Amino acid sequence: MAPLRSSRCCVLQLAPARFIRYPLAMPDSARLRGTVLVLTAACLWASLGLFYRVLAEDFGLSRGVIVAYRAGIASLALLLTLAIVRPQMLIVRRRDWLYFLVFGSVGVAAFFLVYIQAITTGPLAVAAVLLYTAPVWITIWAALRQGERLTRRKVIALSLALLGCALVANLFDRANLNVNGIALVWGVLSGIAYAAYSVWSAEGTRRGYPVWTVVVYSLGIGAIVLFAAQPLHESLKPVRAPASWPWLLGVSLGPSLLAQTCFTFGLTYIRTSTA
Repeated sequence: MAPLRSSRCCVLQLAPARFIRYPLAMPDSARLRGTVLVLTAACLWASLGLFYRVLAEDFGLSRGVIVAYRAGIASLALLLTLAIVRPQMLIVRRRDWLYFLVFGSVGVAAFFLVYIQAITTGPLAVAAVLLYTAPVWITIWAALRQGERLTRRKVIALSLALLGCALVANLFDRANLNVNGIALVWGVLSGIAYAAYSVWSAEGTRRGYPVWTVVVYSLGIGAIVLFAAQPLHESLKPVRAPASWPWLLGVSLGPSLLAQTCFTFGLTYIRTSTA
């Protein structure tokens, strides 16, 4: 079957009864909206270090427990809201179960764990900067898998991004590498995990699911995996420390639910590599 074209998009048939829409021309207002949404998500994610440090140092919660509650509370809040307001958004096609399982298990659970390791084992600023090596991995992936052109401008921009990360992380100081070497490894891994998270987020909307559906299932499956990996006595610590709940609610509803929603909405307007 030949592709069907219009002035705004083309529809490609990849399999029987399955279509994906790709924008060919996006208005400036839509690109601006997508950029603002992604920047909002980035600002919210930038506050993660504050929540993580307080929950780990003041309340003695383990890294795994913090991220498990972070994903669990966010997904539960959204699940209850959708069940009341838009229950049809909770419907998932059987052929997409594997996608959501992989996204939740790797794109969310692994990303959350790796990033909290980077934040709590080394300087917060360095971890935050190394997270944003993600554009390098995304651009390489887009060039290899989606056929995006690796232009001279992109190469220069990515090179500057890597140089900036190296300077902030002080990679040229051998003494710093000896002290913070493990933290730097976690930081780079968080960038790779963030890239995978970004790619899978965009894939959900390309499959035709509303943003809320992608967010609720990715966070929910990620939370199940994270809780399953924690000892029960560690998972129950927040129950015995009620003063930790404002911080747990804050990190769940702000840098988790709202940030992921803004980011996923942003990906409906701009390319993953741009985001």
